Amino acid sequence: MKQYDLMLGEHAVGVARITREGLYLSVKCRCRLTDSQVHRVYLICDDCRTIDLGICIPMEDCFGINTKIPAKGIDLDQIRFCLDQNEIQTANKTEEIPVSCTQPIPCLSDLESARFSDESGTSYIILER
Repeated sequence: MKQYDLMLGEHAVGVARITREGLYLSVKCRCRLTDSQVHRVYLICDDCRTIDLGICIPMEDCFGINTKIPAKGIDLDQIRFCLDQNEIQTANKTEEIPVSCTQPIPCLSDLESARFSDESGTSYIILER
């Protein structure tokens, strides 16, 4: 089991624990929240991929979430956890990749968040990184 800080802005408000279970990772997050807002938990993989784990729900004496995600492509030494979308906006970057019919498209795993652009006769895939 590995343990990580769960960040809200620059403050650690809880902990996230990950346990490997075969092809999946079991993720358990616990945090103390004092405001009345709904908070969403994000797993950020090496600043280029973000996984939405869901919304923190009230538990015995805290808020938390229990979930499982596929372990494929997640380096446990390069991840961090945060609450709320505004925390991850600073990590996102945009990259334009030219599209050619004769070559495979790179970064196929990133296409989930991709947009298509066709400007001045050149086609591009826009990836949010």
